[in-house]
Amino acid sequence: MKRFFGSKAVFFTLVSLSIWLVGCQFSCSLAMSENERFIQGTWHRGGVLEDDDDSFSWYMDLTFERGRYVQKGYPPYYGEGKYTVIRSEENQIVLHLMGQTGNEKGVDREMTITINQPKDSLIVSGEAMTRKK
Repeated sequence: MKRFFGSKAVFFTLVSLSIWLVGCQFSCSLAMSENERFIQGTWHRGGVLEDDDDSFSWYMDLTFERGRYVQKGYPPYYGEGKYTVIRSEENQIVLHLMGQTGNEKGVDREMTITINQPKDSLIVSGEAMTRKK
């Protein structure tokens, strides 16, 4: 009897946990604003900087995924942490970046993002970014 009860309890616990996880993922995506859903994924910008004597290529990638973000680029830059939405209206979303690690470790800051859905692009810190495929 003890063996049967133990295996049944484990099975019930696993099924309950699975249902809860699926429900949480579904409700979390519903809780996102349209703007937050739009920014999910990886965004890219890059180019070539030239001065009198030299030139070099640079890039910056920015990834948003359900409350987390990663920023990386060249010349070497790396940062990651969590974000919360401060406000989301029309074509703009303002995020609070926190718990950062990397180049800006421990620095909390705000990031304002302007969204252009028809062109599938963002403007972050005055720079246009396109969705990375």
